[in-house]
Amino acid sequence: MTNTPNCEPTARQATSEPDAIFAAMERLRAAQRGWLAAYDRLGVLQEMIPEARRRWQVLFNGRPGDCADAPEWIEANTAFLAAIEELDRAYEVVLSTSPTTIAGVADLLDYVGRYDCQPLAGGTILENALERYSVEGVQKAAANFLPMIAATLPRRATGEADPIFAAIERHRAALRGWLAADDRRRVLWDVIPKVGRQWIEANTALIEATEELDKALEVVLSTPPTTIAGVADLLDYVSRYPWEVAGAGACSEQANECYGTILQNALVEGYSVDGVVEQAAGVAHALQKAAVNFLPMIAATLRSLTAQSS
Repeated sequence: MTNTPNCEPTARQATSEPDAIFAAMERLRAAQRGWLAAYDRLGVLQEMIPEARRRWQVLFNGRPGDCADAPEWIEANTAFLAAIEELDRAYEVVLSTSPTTIAGVADLLDYVGRYDCQPLAGGTILENALERYSVEGVQKAAANFLPMIAATLPRRATGEADPIFAAIERHRAALRGWLAADDRRRVLWDVIPKVGRQWIEANTALIEATEELDKALEVVLSTPPTTIAGVADLLDYVSRYPWEVAGAGACSEQANECYGTILQNALVEGYSVDGVVEQAAGVAHALQKAAVNFLPMIAATLRSLTAQSS
């Protein structure tokens, strides 16, 4: 890894070779342009060719066995299929290529944290890969992406008091408090009337614990680390499932109900954990906003840390 303050050897040593991640990002940009061109071509032909001559629709069904579609429609669908396959391969390469420079890490995080150009996507590049792609290789690469990035960064102690570590500990404590409050409500669920004082108190405590948990995660996702080690630990932390970082007290029943990582839940739902109680709309919105801005914030932090060391 080059251009790194207080740099220790990393999992992947820097060389004089160009950082491969830049070529991987260019390949994905080209694949996105190819996909969009093929998609637009189908849209144009859909208006020109009678429905009876364009039965094959890649997005909804396979090619009919007795396909008598117009030749240009068949050609356009074939091209669209090829564009989809290349896009999937390009996604997988971007999400599984370890950068060899800090500049590469920063540009990659900035890139995958931006909204996808596909008209059917509706999320960031990383979010779409985690949530919407059915291709196993893409999903696997996306799930391992942040741990891979964290592993490329050096973790040498600098003696500085990085505020991100306190923010992470606050979130971990809030998660343990939420678990305790949720456990209490589960115990009472079948043993007392749902209008009793204990039930009301348990629900109030769970609501308060949920709000503190989401506020704590908002702080985690919006606090710029001041060290490279802080960046690495933060990326590793938010890529885990909530129950993995809670420590003692995370019961198996709750673990089975967890569907996303810490960052994934915040991106998709605006929750630290899968929502089980109503929360203030402003808290959820603020958390989701921090989650959307998280990767660009980390990218800017890495560039700032690199500039300071120059």
